[in-house]
Amino acid sequence: MIATVISFIVRLAVLGVFAFLFVVLYEHGPADYLGNLTKEFGSLMSAANTTMAPVPLPAGSGK
Repeated sequence: MIATVISFIVRLAVLGVFAFLFVVLYEHGPADYLGNLTKEFGSLMSAANTTMAPVPLPAGSGK
């Protein structure tokens, strides 16, 4: 049971990586692929960090 769950999670991770690599190749083409990959990965991390940033509590919430 646990091996099946781990296998499924690994397959999803591999699918995500290959999808990201394909999208970078499709949008920018093969010229300067590593540079474009680095740029897109930076923008992905930036978007993830802003999405995961803690939201400040509103004033007067008691904390």
